[in-house]
Amino acid sequence: MGKEMPRNYFLQIAVAFVLSMAVTVSAIAEDKQEDIYLHYLKDVSGFAFGPENQDSFTVATPHGIFSVAQENGLVQKINSYTGYLIELIARPDKANVMFTSGYKSKEEKLGVLKSEDGGKTWSKVSDGANAPVAFYAMAISANDPKVLYGADENIQVSHDGGHTWTI
Repeated sequence: MGKEMPRNYFLQIAVAFVLSMAVTVSAIAEDKQEDIYLHYLKDVSGFAFGPENQDSFTVATPHGIFSVAQENGLVQKINSYTGYLIELIARPDKANVMFTSGYKSKEEKLGVLKSEDGGKTWSKVSDGANAPVAFYAMAISANDPKVLYGADENIQVSHDGGHTWTI
């Protein structure tokens, strides 16, 4: 009889495979020479559509912000790594003005970030109402784009474009 393999051997192989796939997708996202498509990106967590540009939309991922061509799903990276972005929203009246939230690291929350150039650069606007937040859902009022909503442990609202928040 052959040598018996340890019980966790196949588990170790499966974990190694999954990790190698995650590294491969991340490397593809960083490689400007190779075409990548939306279905290659894992953990897409937010979408923003702008009325000015009907040909593409923007997505947030753990690997950064990407522009996606609606015609064929071809992806172009817009910015370098910002953090693990959970949500992405754009102002209805100015699609280049976007907001996001998420995690800087496994335990450190980003708060609320804002971009005024379609996601190329980001700056911190606020921590949220009481402490840094990682909103898992965000919305902008269609009637007043200075009014933003965010949900983490509580629903929070900002009436000044994300600078101050209340519960």
